[in-house]
This record gives sequence, C-alpha cells and structure tokens, in this order.
Amino acid sequence: SPSGKFSKCTPGHDFSKDECISAAASVGGKLRNGKLIVGEWANTPYGCFVEKSDMAIHFGKNVTGINDGSFQSVCIGATAEATSLPHGQGVRCAPCYVLSQKECIRTAASFGGSLVNNELAVGYWQNVPPG
Repeated sequence: SPSGKFSKCTPGHDFSKDECISAAASVGGKLRNGKLIVGEWANTPYGCFVEKSDMAIHFGKNVTGINDGSFQSVCIGATAEATSLPHGQGVRCAPCYVLSQKECIRTAASFGGSLVNNELAVGYWQNVPPG
C-alpha cells in the first residue's frame, strides 16, 4: 500500500467501494463507528484508503484528490489471489506470483500458517521450493 504525500494506487489497482471494507480490513483497517467513511475530499487519495492516525477505512470519490500524507491507499497488489499448491506438486510458483517476505507472512497466515518465535524462516533447502 502506498503511503506518503501524493501517493495513490497505480492505474488499474484500485479496489471498488464494495471491495474496500474487506480489502482495508485485511491490512489492519477498521470501521469508524461501524461505518465506511465515504466522501469527496481534496486532500485524500481517490479510492480505498485508511487514515494513518486510527486506521479508519475510507473511500474517496474525488478522482483528482491529492493525498496530503495523512492517508494510506489500499491497492490491489501485483499478485493475484493467493493459493497454495497441492502438497508435493509443483516446483515453484510462476515468476509473476512470487511474494515478498511481508506478503508471504500475511498469505501463509490466511492458510493457517504461523511464525515460529515471531520469525520468518528464511534459507535454502533442497526439499523446499523457493519463495
């Protein structure tokens, strides 16, 4: 998710208003008073974003809005929906589906994975595919 002054999602990577709540919640966003905050502000990015101060989920309808740095856009990542390969099948994910370490932790958690001693195991093993 882009953060900082002027940041916004790259074209084609915006979540719709209907997708915004679940997308933002997946990265720590929260509803303020149980509601998605929708508006046309000049100082916020267009689309789905969270307010950095309290992670409140917003949807900005102003396509020319400019992030003043107080908000973090929630964007569709470069990878498609995560999936796991069946045990023992496949040698690696396609290059366009390789996850960063941060994405790996979040995705593995969605499948029930967990960190051991709060650390991601990183290394090279002959019996484990890369990534």
